[in-house]
Order: sequence, then C-alpha cells, then structure tokens
Amino acid sequence: PTMRRKFYVTLKMTRSDKFGIHAKNKSSDITQEVVEQIEVTEDIVKKLHLIATNFEDSLFNKRTNCSDLRPLTKNEVLNCVREVFHSSAFKDKSPAIYNQSWNDKKNISEQISFEDVVRTPTYIEVGERDTWEVLSMHGQPAEVFVGKMAALLQINQPIRVVLNIRTNITDNVKPDLITKEKRLKFAISSGDIEQKKQVRNSLERIEKGEEVVGLSLHILYRNKNKSLTDMKKNDSSMVLINKLQRDLDIIFIREKWAGAAIFDLCLPLAYHPSAHIFSGREEVVLTRELSAYLPILGGFLGHSGKVQLMQARSGDPCWLSTRSSQINPHINILSSSGSGKSFITANYLVSAMANDPNLNIYIIDVKTSYIMVAKTLSKNENNYVVVNPPKKYPNIFLGNILDPERLQLIVSIIKSTILLCDPTAKITLEHDNIISESIKESYNHNKNLAMEYFKKKKSNNKFDNFTYKTPKLDDIVSNFSEICAKLNLPQEYAKYLQNKLLSFCSGGLYGNIFNQENYSDSDGDLSQINLYDLDGVLSDPILKVIATQICICDILRIMQHKNNFDKNSIFLIDEAGVLLDDKVNNNELVSFVINAWKTFRKAKAVCYGIANLVDDYKNKEACKAIWNISPHKIILKMNSTDINAAREIRQGENKPLFSHEDEVIVRSLGKVDEKYSQGYFISEDLSSGTFSYVPTGYDYWLAVSKKEEIQTCELVKDKKGSYW
Repeated sequence: PTMRRKFYVTLKMTRSDKFGIHAKNKSSDITQEVVEQIEVTEDIVKKLHLIATNFEDSLFNKRTNCSDLRPLTKNEVLNCVREVFHSSAFKDKSPAIYNQSWNDKKNISEQISFEDVVRTPTYIEVGERDTWEVLSMHGQPAEVFVGKMAALLQINQPIRVVLNIRTNITDNVKPDLITKEKRLKFAISSGDIEQKKQVRNSLERIEKGEEVVGLSLHILYRNKNKSLTDMKKNDSSMVLINKLQRDLDIIFIREKWAGAAIFDLCLPLAYHPSAHIFSGREEVVLTRELSAYLPILGGFLGHSGKVQLMQARSGDPCWLSTRSSQINPHINILSSSGSGKSFITANYLVSAMANDPNLNIYIIDVKTSYIMVAKTLSKNENNYVVVNPPKKYPNIFLGNILDPERLQLIVSIIKSTILLCDPTAKITLEHDNIISESIKESYNHNKNLAMEYFKKKKSNNKFDNFTYKTPKLDDIVSNFSEICAKLNLPQEYAKYLQNKLLSFCSGGLYGNIFNQENYSDSDGDLSQINLYDLDGVLSDPILKVIATQICICDILRIMQHKNNFDKNSIFLIDEAGVLLDDKVNNNELVSFVINAWKTFRKAKAVCYGIANLVDDYKNKEACKAIWNISPHKIILKMNSTDINAAREIRQGENKPLFSHEDEVIVRSLGKVDEKYSQGYFISEDLSSGTFSYVPTGYDYWLAVSKKEEIQTCELVKDKKGSYW
C-alpha cells in the first residue's frame, strides 16, 4: 500500500537494411521493406502479447501459483533500506546487510546503520569510503511559491533531500501568535509593524481552517570514496551552499556540532516529534505554503474533465483538461524546438476523440502534418476534407452573414485585407459602416431577386426549395456609392474603398478569393475533420494572413451550422506565428483574432494555439493576442536562450510571458529522446502542475510529416486495410 510500481514490456527492432532485407536492386522504393517488416513484426508482437498476458495474469490473479504477491517480511524491509543507505562497494561484506536480522526492541535507524557508521559532530562515515555532511535550512526564504525547490532537481551531485514535517501543532502555536499580536499592538518601528501584519494574516488563515506544521529541511551531501581523513581537505559542500543561496535565496548552513544527531533524524522512519527541541532547525509553516518546499511539484491531480491522461512528476496519473474550466477553455503551447509539441498535440487529439466520438476537429497548418490524424480518426474517407488555398478558398459569404458576430468578422477580414496591402491606409468608423451596410444591401438584393423568382415558380405549381446567390465582393464594392448617399457621406469615402479593394475585385490580382459563385443552400464542407493546408500561400506574406482569416471564418460557420448544433469542437492553429505574421501594426487583425476566439468559446470549441518561437508570442500582435486571451498554457522543455527571451520585458510590455516562479519550474523540466518529456500546465482558473509525458507509437505515427513516413503509412494501410 505504500509503493507504486510500473512494469514496461518493450519491443525493440533494428532495421537490417534501408531498402529491404533481400533486395538486390537498391532503389528509393520501400514497398518490399515495409511488407517484410509487417510480417516479422506481426509474429514478434504475437509473442510479446503472450508474454505480457502471462505476466499480467501472474501479477494480478491471486488464484494462480506463479504469483509472489505478499507483504514483505521485516527482514526484507530492513535489507531493502540498508542497501539504499550503504555504499554499493561496501555492502557485499557489510555485517549490517546480511548478518543482523530484525530486532523488535531496537529502532530501525539503529538496525540500518549497524556497525558501519562512525559519527563525528561534523561528518558521518558510512562504510569504508563514503562520508556524509548535513546541510540545514537556516530560516525561511523571503519569497515562497510553488515549485521554488524545483532547482534541487537540477543538482547533479550525490545529495538526499529530507523534509521533516511535524503536524498537530496548531493548538500550541495559536496562543503564541495571539500573545505576540497583543505585544505588537502599539508597534511603532517598521519592522514591528510588518511583523504585526504577518501575525494577523496567520491568525486569520488559521481561523479559516488552515493548519500549522513544523518543518525542517535538510540536505545530506554524500562525499563518495572519501574517508574521514580525506574530508579534512574537502570543501565541496560549501560550493553547493553558495549555489543554493544564489538559486533559491535560501541560506543553508553546514552542521558542525549537531551533524550526527540530525543525520540520525534523517534516516528512514527515524524522525521523532520531539526532535525539534534539540535540533533547533524547525520553522513554523501554514499548510497552504507547504507545497512550496516540495522539490517536485507533486500532488498534481489534474482536472475533472477526462481528456488527456498524463503522469504527474510525482508518479500519479493526472488529467489535462481545459474543458474543466468554468471561464474559458482555450490553450497555448510554448517550447523550444524538438521538445515534443507534435507528439503531445497528436496525443491530445486522439484522447479528445476517444472521449467524445462526435467531436469535430478543425486544423490550420502550413503543411499536411496532421493528414494521418485525419485519415486515422475519420470513420470513413468521406469524413475528412483537406482545403488547399490557393487551389480552393472557403467562401466567407456562406452562412448567415447578417448575424451580428459573423458580419463583424467578415467586415474585419475586408478591412484587414486593405491594411495588409497598404499599411498607410486609414480605415475610419465611416468606412466600417459603408462596408457593413453594403454587405447587407447585397445580401438583401440577392434574396429579394430570388424571392420574386420563387413566387413565379410557385404560381406554376413548382415548389422547389427557396435559394439565393451569396454576395460577391464585386457586388458589395458596387454598392459603396449608393450606401454613401444613404448615410449622407461624401462620395470620396466610396472611391477610397473602391480603390483600396481593386486588387480583390474581378480581374484583380486576388480577384478569385472573394468572388465565388455560391448559393445559400451550399453547406460547404461539413466533415468531422477539416484540414486547412496553407503551404501553397506561404510565399505571399499578404495572402497567407488573408487565407488564415478566411479559414478561421469558415470554421466558425461550420461550427454554427444546424448539423453541428450542440457538438463540441477543437480548433487547432499550428505555426500561428507564421500564419498571422503581421509586419505592420494591424489593429484589425488583432481585433479579428480576439472576436473570433470569443466566438469559438460560445460555440463550445477549444482553441489550441501552437507557435515555435518565443518571438511569435512576444512581437507579433495577433499571435500575442492568442496568448493573452488563452487562460491555459502548456510549457514544454525550453533552452536557456528561449527562457531568457520569454522572461524579458521589452519596451511597451507590461509583463513577461511567464513569471519568475514559473521560470524556476520551467528550468527544471527535462526531456530524454524516445523516453519521456516533461511539461508544466499553467492555468488561471484550474490547478497548475508539472507532468511527465511518455510518447507512444500512436503519437509518433499520427504526427508524421516527412514524405517517406507518409508513404510508409500508405503502404501499411494498403497491406492491412486501415490506418489503425
């Protein structure tokens, strides 16, 4: 009951030849290799599955005789702790390991260190070649926050961190605080006034239900292969003390007179509630601040909504679910290159779809990185669609364009288009009204024409569905003069807008974008998974931003369609800094992003933003807006350069991307290729915490983007019948 164990059964295969085992003619065709690998793999996986099944049966089925599930004996517990405590070089001949059995009359600490420990006031020699020193925290740090002790994880030296906590002392401490408050009633000096505030704050927190604990923090520093004689010339622990003071702002002292006594208190199960009386190293801490002293940000249970299952760094399972939020579900990812963004994103999409099979997914990317996600998660080939501008642009005038929110987005796209082509353009409120009223006029005109035609057909006993043409930009622009007259505005306003939109009218350079033939009954693509691949427009800095806005507008239309009513959705924008790269101060683009993200929230969608560079969130206004409007962030491993850039406050900025407290935790995140990646979930209204992430084979293959990887997936699918 006090230990959790995980068992991993792993299959590792080595490719014998890039072009196939028996291939005679080398070529770039990998078909033969894939076929051979499938056959070999299937056979091995069957054996592996049999081994794993037998292992599970023996581990969990108590009715079989092959299981050895039982409580450890007292001797086994003793030997286990001894092996951890004593040096590996010494334990083979140590009488403490093998020669002494459990004795109920002795403390376990005495039995662990039996006959192998020499104690002096400063040093403790264990075995023949290992000597320990004791470092103790001397006073609480001025600044306390969760994750402060994460720096201890980065110490690449043989240390053992021991936190002794004495509970049930609230009733003893409270009278002392009350007495102290009375003594400070007429405080005059600034120090006494500050202490008075702290005492009052502590009493208020106790009255609200918080407890008080006694806490002492010690670091046992192990000098490997150094005897007591060698230690006379040793001072390496002082280097560590200086580092801890610099990194944690905590003063540690090396115990010179009580080292042996405190060392015994730090042995397993050796701490006693009365120890604080003679050690003198205990601090009084309120329970809410206790987590600040934990080296690992443990105890992170995640969130109530079961979406993405990860593992807390303490080893416990935890759920990452922004849908548990009562305010806003949107999330952003930030990390350095190669930290595992693609894997964790693929994992998130699979987890979300598994949790909600009716979920709709919309992805905007610069290349088909998510094509395998679409093909694998789709129920059939007709259940996903890929849109590739400039071959095909979504029509922003589909749907109910007279809905105030949708109309605002369309107007915002047109205004942003003008500013992208001419950063010096001045778009006033009058121009905004002209564009908005012209869209309404075109919409009503087409609808009235269709209604007259419909009535004629109806009189001829033809009851076809009533449809009408959607507006085109040409029609809207031609209405500018008439709208100016209605609004009592000078015609110069109409001419100005007509001139600025010339390139986007028929015959212009971008005339095909906003002048598509469509009818009101056209639903466009209503697939469950919609990919928008913008690789074809990346070379044009104007076109890529316009295309991104158009795609976002189209996604919102699909979400609000009657067929998708009450369905949850995920909208993912990868390479946001590339696609929304506003070279000028385009307020219209920022306004568009903010309004779109608000509309996504109302449409029960989670917006998942990914950017590769810190500068994307720092310097690019539209991308920065995405960061600021999203209350949840996932930070993966970052290098020092990126962390420094994220923490830097530049001219005109109010705050960095994350706080100093967050920085300490982010610097503790690690990653080992093909084994695990650590992350930090930061939230404004949900619990925050660190987690470990082990990429699976699913995550890898769903995140493929290289040509040969996609080709391999297709070959396996042809052989096996499905992408799964």
